[in-house]
Amino acid sequence: MKKKDHKKYPYIIFLLILYGLISIFSFSGKSFAEDFILMATCESPKGPRIDYGDIFDLQGQKIQSTDQGFIIGEDGYSNMKPSFFINSEEPNILYSIWGNAVPDDLKNILTAKDKNNKTEKNTIINKNDFVITATRHIQGTRGGTTWMVTLYPKMGIGYFTSHSHVINSLGINNNTNTDTTSLAAKCNFSVP
Repeated sequence: MKKKDHKKYPYIIFLLILYGLISIFSFSGKSFAEDFILMATCESPKGPRIDYGDIFDLQGQKIQSTDQGFIIGEDGYSNMKPSFFINSEEPNILYSIWGNAVPDDLKNILTAKDKNNKTEKNTIINKNDFVITATRHIQGTRGGTTWMVTLYPKMGIGYFTSHSHVINSLGINNNTNTDTTSLAAKCNFSVP
């Protein structure tokens, strides 16, 4: 019996997503090369994270306090290859597809449906031949997150930064905690 090669699944999933995007934008009657200005796929981003504030577990027990100051650790996404593209009809929007991070022991079990790949719109604030920077803010009922994506096509890298604040969701006091994450990854770019 032949052993299956599970390493190909992330690439197959990416190709299926890319095919879907191509199909969506092909209704305009333009060729693929006319629709897309830039496409990129990055490795799993990794980097430092800084937390500050009061954090409680689900039972209401404080597990981190502002008295501890800044807590610095490592962060990142496992088995996720974020993708980005710019469409010629919306040249000031950088679309991103992150999906869900998948633990190593589940990466060969979950299907594309399980990974919940969702396309997000980021507003481009700087774009030239060397760099593309875009931002997106996600506002929730008890806080929000601002993302900044910076891609360097000629260098083959991307930086991904988030700043978040959360108002205590358990209703204990009025404490707030914040965090910032600064991730980096190597990326493959194509300009059709």
